[in-house]
Amino acid sequence: MAEESQIESKKKLIINYLPQILTDEDFNKLFAAVGPVTSARIIRAKNTNYSYGFGFVEYEKEEDAAKAIEQLNGFKMQHKTIRVAYSRTGDQIKGCNLYI
Repeated sequence: MAEESQIESKKKLIINYLPQILTDEDFNKLFAAVGPVTSARIIRAKNTNYSYGFGFVEYEKEEDAAKAIEQLNGFKMQHKTIRVAYSRTGDQIKGCNLYI
């Protein structure tokens, strides 16, 4: 079971430093250009739809997630440089610092 969650985590990415005016459609298109995407969403405030500047993408294949990191990490868009990395879950985040 733990091995399966590690495989799943290699398909899920977190994207930081997204421009405020980036649309969900453009976000999805950017990452779908690398390979088939299961889900892609920018995290937004429920009441105002304000973008918090980060999002998550899940690929069908872990190879595509690795390609997305290689191709899009450091990509410049709308005066921002995005950061693309594997999303960490469960035991991987124990002991991490959270800044609000």
